[in-house]
Amino acid sequence: MRKLPIFLCCFAAFLLRAELEIVPGYVSASLHLPGVEVRDEADFRSKLSFREKGGVFTPAFPLICNAAEKTARGVVVNLKENTEYELVLEYAFNGRKEKIQKSFRTKNSAVPVAETVMLTAGNWRTIADSLKSGTPGGYIRYTAAPGTVLDAAGREFGILVRGRYMVFDNLVIRNAEKDGIRLEGADHIVIRNCDIAHFGRVGKRNKKKFGRFYDGGTLLNSDSGIWIHNSAHVLVEKCYIHDTRGHANSWFYSHPAGPKAMSAKAAAAVTLRYNDFIGSDRHRYNDVIECFENSSPTGGFYRDAEIYGNYLAIANDDGIELEGGGMNSRFFRNRIEGTLCGISTGCCVSGPMFLFENLACEPGDEFNFNSTAFKNGHSRFGTGTLRYFNNTGVGFRHGINAFSVNANRDYLKLAGLNNLLDVAESYCSPNGMFVKAKSTLDYSLCTGTRGAAYLDIARSRGQDAHGIAADPKFVDASTGNYRLKPDSPGRGTGTAVTGFTPAGKVDRGAFPRPDSPDLPERPFSLRTSKAFIRLDCEKTTTATLTVTADEKTGFVVRKNDDSTFFTVTPEAGTVEPGKPLVLTVRVNRDKLTRARLNRGAFLVRRSDGLSRPVGVVVDSRSLVHFTEELRKKAVYGRPVPGEKGVFEFDVPERDVWYLFAYADKFPKKITFRTAGQKEFSAGPVGFSAISGPCWRQIAQPKRILVLPGGKVRIGISGIKAERFALAPFAEVFSLDPCYGPEK
Repeated sequence: MRKLPIFLCCFAAFLLRAELEIVPGYVSASLHLPGVEVRDEADFRSKLSFREKGGVFTPAFPLICNAAEKTARGVVVNLKENTEYELVLEYAFNGRKEKIQKSFRTKNSAVPVAETVMLTAGNWRTIADSLKSGTPGGYIRYTAAPGTVLDAAGREFGILVRGRYMVFDNLVIRNAEKDGIRLEGADHIVIRNCDIAHFGRVGKRNKKKFGRFYDGGTLLNSDSGIWIHNSAHVLVEKCYIHDTRGHANSWFYSHPAGPKAMSAKAAAAVTLRYNDFIGSDRHRYNDVIECFENSSPTGGFYRDAEIYGNYLAIANDDGIELEGGGMNSRFFRNRIEGTLCGISTGCCVSGPMFLFENLACEPGDEFNFNSTAFKNGHSRFGTGTLRYFNNTGVGFRHGINAFSVNANRDYLKLAGLNNLLDVAESYCSPNGMFVKAKSTLDYSLCTGTRGAAYLDIARSRGQDAHGIAADPKFVDASTGNYRLKPDSPGRGTGTAVTGFTPAGKVDRGAFPRPDSPDLPERPFSLRTSKAFIRLDCEKTTTATLTVTADEKTGFVVRKNDDSTFFTVTPEAGTVEPGKPLVLTVRVNRDKLTRARLNRGAFLVRRSDGLSRPVGVVVDSRSLVHFTEELRKKAVYGRPVPGEKGVFEFDVPERDVWYLFAYADKFPKKITFRTAGQKEFSAGPVGFSAISGPCWRQIAQPKRILVLPGGKVRIGISGIKAERFALAPFAEVFSLDPCYGPEK
């Protein structure tokens, strides 16, 4: 009888022991520990270490407790692909102490293939309509010979995938009506080295519906190069997604809506790596990568995402939305350019999310507006937490912004270390981050007109004790090299982050070690001497850069179809060790059609899809005849004698019009009224790093101002401006806002 109680006690202990779930990625792993019933995150303590099998144990970042979800989660990073590891987890809460030892193997991208199906221009539609699933021991591979184009004209989706264990590689997909590749309820899918373009619907801008694009009565806001829905264990690598047919509206009109390179919803264990997702000025993405159902626990990449080594460029909103569930999402060593905001981690419902060693730079939407490098505003606060380690944001208005909900929660929402924020105004939002929510920052390197002032405010809230406000001293920001010079105040002055950086001296920003990879991280030796080139139409019409490699490497130069305003020669070549090859980039003046900042990029690309991206901006604002032609569409106001602050406009027809002012300073509150309307207060739209007088839109209520044809009087106060004008669309003044005022 004495054995029965012992057995029952052992069985009860087995039931109480939490089962640790390990979800390996390719170079990192995700850990989930359920059954953590505590009141506060501080009541849970853990110690985690790991090693390559047979090696020496190394400390990893401890698990983070989400008390509301009774779960502790965490990640192990800086691993090798297809390698066996062992880990030891020790944790304690509520008087319990446990120790778990487990082994796991990181994923292997070289999956076994049971059958290869060759797609041709003649057979691919039939095959795509009846795709076969493979098995864990034998994937079905769908591929095509070089030069084959899968023309998906008339098809809603180029390829719709609902199966399992499939590989799609070396495919060129064009003209899908909505999405190039759509995954619905799929799992264990590999999409590799695919070229997807000319997808999505075009639509027509409806100015009465906030300037967004509609196809009939349908808002266009979901068409994507790749759409991942309700799918798991997906690898997308070395793909080039570009030249969507549609266009997203700018924040000039309202929150952007439009196409994107990728969309995700209810996506689990997705790895995105070494991809080039590039928009253009004529065909801007909304976000380069967008998540759907951002306030849902299963929204977006909701768990175990591994996103690294990607180049995300040219959108009217974010480089990426990392929103939704966000359980153990890892976003690292990516490069973002040409966007309004860099990375949005707005809600983070469950978390934690880890952002480390990312570079967001050269910001700007189609009108060169920009906002925040790391954005956190969302209507739902979420119980998930964020960790920002060693990221760099350059050129934005703000660094890390506040949470938009007055949370007053007592759990840690965001913790940041070693971040470099070279921004125009505030590097953080002290009130929103440290008062309305519980956040911590330290070892920041910040600049901006008010960098030191904001650092003082942060310190008064008990934060950023080791923060520095100073010039970061980049090696060469003009060519996209944001590493730190030897005499930089951020060099060697950061702090080691367990599991993320090596012990010892750490640089602040996205390059914490001397041997940190170029960004975006790419696993090959081919390098370019410049990552960014800025040209104009007068003085700097040509630039050169060199290509080097440690082994003989053939390449081609690829760029978007829309990027006709510059050329790169030679367009292909072979680089050998010790023999640098020179590329020449020239402005193609004949293809410039507007006076603006023209954004683009080109890829020095290997046949397997690995590339080095180089961003390009061509300033054509000296071509004033383009601006003068656009300004002919403007209607300029004239003061009404005897009526202070009232201006009369000769409006040619009833339509939606946008009110602009030419001024040196734009206050936050400007009041205006029209006949038959009550008085409204609004502020200027958009931010760009312009010093001196310029044209800016004064925001109408919901940005819609419908005026009748004929003589229209508008009363304006609260701003001292040289001129006021009405325009039928944004480009009239916003492409070159500094040109003026016209007499």
